[in-house]
Amino acid sequence: MSYEDVLHIETSIPTLDLNGRTPAEDQLATLHRMIVIAIAKSEANETQISAMQSLPYEQQMILMQVIESGLSSPNQLKEEENEPKNNDPNLLSKENADTLRLQLAKQKELTIMHQDQLTHAVEQLERITQENKQMAEEVRFQRYLTKLSHLRDCEQTCKALQQQVDEWRPVVDLSKRQEAQLDQYHERLDEVTELQQEVKKLRAERSEAKKDPNTLEINRDEPRNAIALEKLRQECAKLQQGYKQVEQEKNELLERCKALENGEDSTQAKFDNDDVDRKSLSQPETLMSLRDEIARLQNQLESTKLVTVLDHDAAVPLDPAARRESHLAAIYAEITAMRNNARSKEKEAQYVSATDTRSQLRKLSKKYTSDKSTSSKSSEKSVSKDFRPILDLLNQSFKSDDLVMKRLEECWDAASQVRVSR
Repeated sequence: MSYEDVLHIETSIPTLDLNGRTPAEDQLATLHRMIVIAIAKSEANETQISAMQSLPYEQQMILMQVIESGLSSPNQLKEEENEPKNNDPNLLSKENADTLRLQLAKQKELTIMHQDQLTHAVEQLERITQENKQMAEEVRFQRYLTKLSHLRDCEQTCKALQQQVDEWRPVVDLSKRQEAQLDQYHERLDEVTELQQEVKKLRAERSEAKKDPNTLEINRDEPRNAIALEKLRQECAKLQQGYKQVEQEKNELLERCKALENGEDSTQAKFDNDDVDRKSLSQPETLMSLRDEIARLQNQLESTKLVTVLDHDAAVPLDPAARRESHLAAIYAEITAMRNNARSKEKEAQYVSATDTRSQLRKLSKKYTSDKSTSSKSSEKSVSKDFRPILDLLNQSFKSDDLVMKRLEECWDAASQVRVSR
């Protein structure tokens, strides 16, 4: 930018017309000025003032300025009159040139001053811009600090909320479990309502069945079935006791056989005891003891089922037909269990007791024959005779097992016939 654009002042020197002359308008203007001032200073000037007032507003203002300037410097006109008139154009041109030089110097000073002011203003502007930048950075930094503090507060609140979530999580799990339990209770309640409805239906059917005359015959058979069940229970108890006795006797026989292996001196006395036991076992009580042995195993497996069935029949009020059906089903199940347990016991007795006792007896006989190889034939016959009672006793026990199996088969056939007839 140039000085002319900034200061709005022309720096070019005007061209001077040294041969020019002053126009006559200046003298006329001074004359008019003197007349106006004289009229303003005279006392009888009302007509002139009224004439001036009749002029337009702009002209009135010009006249007022002229009058004020004349009244403020009264000696100016005198000085102008006393000044020597110099109409030489060269002198006028020189004076104008000097005045223009002075004006140019003043304008240069003004331009330098304005330039200095401009540089100072630019420096101030730069300083202010830097301060503004610093202030903006500080403001931004303060904003960042406030945001950081806010974020830290948010982080602390998040941690507190996380702790609360961890604290409430077991409560939520417990509530879920309780809801699941409530669902289960609702399901059970539904089942209970269904069972109640079924009980109502069964009671209605029972009331209808009581009205039916055919149910009277079934009700008459109920005491008979109860008596039969009591008899079966008594027989089961007796069979359990007999089975315990048979187990004890078998254990004693096994111990005696082991004792025969250990020594030869005590064989004769033990054989005498075996003769006594054989006589006791050859009686009909031995058959009952074996029957008890088989029944005990059956009772251990089926006693719980039978008791639960009987308890259920006693607890739930059923109609006579259904009760008879349940009793017969329990008896049939009891007989089937007895048959299966008897078969399994027979196999176990054949493979365990028979094989063990016979093998032990054979070992003993071989031992006696090997130890007494130098003795006579009569002694060998006496040894074999001593072992025969034990073998006979075992054979009789197996025969009694066969009798029990036959009886169970007969019970099974009878139960099947009853089931088919129903």
